Amino acid sequence: MIDDHEFSDAYYINNERTTLKTEWIDNKDKSILRPYIIEVDKDPEIHKKFLEMVGVNEDWLNERTWERIKLQRENYELEILEIAKRNNDFIQILNQNDSKEFIEGLYKYLNKPMSSKDLFTFKLSLFEHESVQKSKNKKVKSGIRTANSAKEAFKLFLEI
Repeated sequence: MIDDHEFSDAYYINNERTTLKTEWIDNKDKSILRPYIIEVDKDPEIHKKFLEMVGVNEDWLNERTWERIKLQRENYELEILEIAKRNNDFIQILNQNDSKEFIEGLYKYLNKPMSSKDLFTFKLSLFEHESVQKSKNKKVKSGIRTANSAKEAFKLFLEI
Protein backbone atom coordinates (compact mmCIF):
# COMPACT_ATOMS: atom_id res chain seq x y z
CA MET A 1 0.00 0.00 0.00
CA ILE A 2 2.82 2.37 0.92
CA ASP A 3 6.04 1.99 -1.08
CA ASP A 4 9.14 1.00 0.91
CA HIS A 5 7.03 0.03 3.93
CA GLU A 6 6.21 -3.26 5.61
CA PHE A 7 2.74 -4.12 6.88
CA SER A 8 2.42 -3.94 10.67
CA ASP A 9 -1.24 -3.95 11.70
CA ALA A 10 -4.82 -3.30 10.59
CA TYR A 11 -8.11 -2.80 12.39
CA TYR A 12 -11.44 -1.10 11.94
CA ILE A 13 -11.80 2.28 13.62
CA ASN A 14 -15.57 2.64 13.55
CA ASN A 15 -18.47 0.48 14.69
CA GLU A 16 -19.87 0.16 11.19
CA ARG A 17 -16.61 -1.42 10.05
CA THR A 18 -16.43 0.89 7.05
CA THR A 19 -13.13 2.56 7.93
CA LEU A 20 -10.01 0.43 8.12
CA LYS A 21 -6.79 1.78 9.56
CA THR A 22 -3.68 0.03 8.35
CA GLU A 23 -0.24 0.65 9.79
CA TRP A 24 3.03 0.39 7.92
CA ILE A 25 6.64 0.43 9.15
CA ASP A 26 9.15 2.42 7.11
CA ASN A 27 11.81 0.05 5.73
CA LYS A 28 14.52 2.68 6.08
CA ASP A 29 13.65 3.83 9.61
CA LYS A 30 11.91 1.09 11.61
CA SER A 31 10.87 3.62 14.27
CA ILE A 32 8.47 5.31 11.83
CA LEU A 33 4.94 3.92 11.72
CA ARG A 34 2.65 5.37 9.07
CA PRO A 35 -1.12 4.95 8.90
CA TYR A 36 -3.07 4.32 5.71
CA ILE A 37 -6.84 4.66 5.93
CA ILE A 38 -9.11 2.63 3.67
CA GLU A 39 -12.75 3.64 3.30
CA VAL A 40 -14.09 0.12 2.76
CA ASP A 41 -17.49 1.16 1.44
CA LYS A 42 -16.10 3.89 -0.83
CA ASP A 43 -13.03 2.02 -2.09
CA PRO A 44 -13.93 -1.70 -2.18
CA GLU A 45 -11.24 -2.42 -4.78
CA ILE A 46 -8.51 -0.93 -2.58
CA HIS A 47 -9.86 -2.93 0.35
CA LYS A 48 -9.79 -6.13 -1.71
CA LYS A 49 -6.27 -5.34 -2.93
CA PHE A 50 -5.13 -4.80 0.66
CA LEU A 51 -6.57 -8.15 1.82
CA GLU A 52 -4.86 -10.00 -1.04
CA MET A 53 -1.55 -8.15 -0.67
CA VAL A 54 -1.24 -8.73 3.06
CA GLY A 55 -2.81 -12.19 3.06
CA VAL A 56 -5.55 -11.59 5.64
CA ASN A 57 -9.33 -11.92 5.52
CA GLU A 58 -12.34 -10.27 7.14
CA ASP A 59 -12.32 -12.73 10.03
CA TRP A 60 -8.72 -11.79 10.83
CA LEU A 61 -9.57 -8.06 10.66
CA ASN A 62 -12.58 -8.50 12.95
CA GLU A 63 -10.52 -10.51 15.45
CA ARG A 64 -7.69 -7.97 15.38
CA THR A 65 -10.20 -5.13 15.87
CA TRP A 66 -11.67 -6.93 18.87
CA GLU A 67 -8.21 -7.56 20.34
CA ARG A 68 -7.34 -3.88 19.95
CA ILE A 69 -10.59 -2.73 21.55
CA LYS A 70 -9.97 -5.14 24.42
CA LEU A 71 -6.41 -3.84 24.91
CA GLN A 72 -7.62 -0.23 24.82
CA ARG A 73 -10.23 -1.08 27.44
CA GLU A 74 -7.64 -2.74 29.64
CA ASN A 75 -5.32 0.27 29.31
CA TYR A 76 -8.25 2.55 30.14
CA GLU A 77 -8.95 0.56 33.29
CA LEU A 78 -5.30 0.79 34.29
CA GLU A 79 -5.43 4.54 33.80
CA ILE A 80 -8.51 4.73 36.02
CA LEU A 81 -6.57 2.79 38.64
CA GLU A 82 -3.70 5.27 38.41
CA ILE A 83 -6.04 8.25 38.74
CA ALA A 84 -7.58 6.65 41.81
CA LYS A 85 -4.12 6.06 43.24
CA ARG A 86 -3.08 9.65 42.56
CA ASN A 87 -6.26 11.01 44.17
CA ASN A 88 -6.11 8.57 47.10
CA ASP A 89 -9.44 7.08 46.01
CA PHE A 90 -8.04 3.56 45.75
CA ILE A 91 -9.43 2.41 49.12
CA GLN A 92 -12.85 3.73 48.15
CA ILE A 93 -12.73 1.71 44.93
CA LEU A 94 -11.69 -1.41 46.81
CA ASN A 95 -14.59 -1.00 49.22
CA GLN A 96 -17.16 -0.99 46.43
CA ASN A 97 -19.14 -4.18 45.78
CA ASP A 98 -17.37 -4.98 42.52
CA SER A 99 -13.83 -4.47 43.84
CA LYS A 100 -13.21 -8.23 43.78
CA GLU A 101 -14.05 -8.31 40.06
CA PHE A 102 -11.84 -5.27 39.45
CA ILE A 103 -8.87 -6.86 41.21
CA GLU A 104 -9.45 -10.17 39.43
CA GLY A 105 -9.61 -8.38 36.08
CA LEU A 106 -6.42 -6.46 36.80
CA TYR A 107 -4.68 -9.66 37.93
CA LYS A 108 -5.78 -11.53 34.78
CA TYR A 109 -4.63 -8.71 32.53
CA LEU A 110 -1.22 -8.40 34.15
CA ASN A 111 -0.63 -12.16 34.01
CA LYS A 112 -1.95 -12.96 30.55
CA PRO A 113 0.42 -13.79 27.71
CA MET A 114 0.90 -10.83 25.36
CA SER A 115 2.35 -10.45 21.92
CA SER A 116 5.50 -8.34 21.81
CA LYS A 117 3.51 -5.61 20.04
CA ASP A 118 0.83 -5.54 22.75
CA LEU A 119 3.49 -5.49 25.48
CA PHE A 120 5.20 -2.61 23.68
CA THR A 121 1.87 -0.74 23.49
CA PHE A 122 1.25 -1.35 27.18
CA LYS A 123 4.71 -0.08 28.17
CA LEU A 124 4.27 2.91 25.87
CA SER A 125 1.01 3.78 27.64
CA LEU A 126 2.88 3.66 30.96
CA PHE A 127 5.50 6.06 29.62
CA GLU A 128 2.77 8.43 28.48
CA HIS A 129 1.62 8.80 32.06
CA GLU A 130 2.52 12.07 33.75
CA SER A 131 4.15 10.41 36.76
CA VAL A 132 6.60 8.53 34.53
CA GLN A 133 7.30 11.56 32.37
CA LYS A 134 8.13 13.66 35.43
CA SER A 135 10.12 10.94 37.19
CA LYS A 136 13.89 11.28 37.38
CA ASN A 137 14.27 7.62 38.43
CA LYS A 138 16.23 6.31 35.45
CA LYS A 139 16.58 2.84 36.95
CA VAL A 140 12.82 2.33 37.19
CA LYS A 141 12.21 3.84 33.75
CA SER A 142 14.85 1.55 32.27
CA GLY A 143 13.24 -1.40 34.03
CA ILE A 144 9.84 -0.56 32.55
CA ARG A 145 11.43 -0.22 29.12
CA THR A 146 13.10 -3.64 29.32
CA ALA A 147 10.36 -5.50 31.22
CA ASN A 148 9.44 -8.87 29.75
CA SER A 149 5.84 -8.82 30.95
CA ALA A 150 3.01 -6.41 31.72
CA LYS A 151 3.14 -7.50 35.36
CA GLU A 152 6.83 -6.64 35.64
CA ALA A 153 6.33 -3.27 33.90
CA PHE A 154 3.29 -2.38 36.02
CA LYS A 155 5.10 -3.32 39.25
CA LEU A 156 7.89 -0.90 38.35
CA PHE A 157 5.35 1.71 37.28
CA LEU A 158 3.82 1.63 40.78
CA GLU A 159 7.24 2.41 42.27
CA ILE A 160 7.27 5.84 40.67
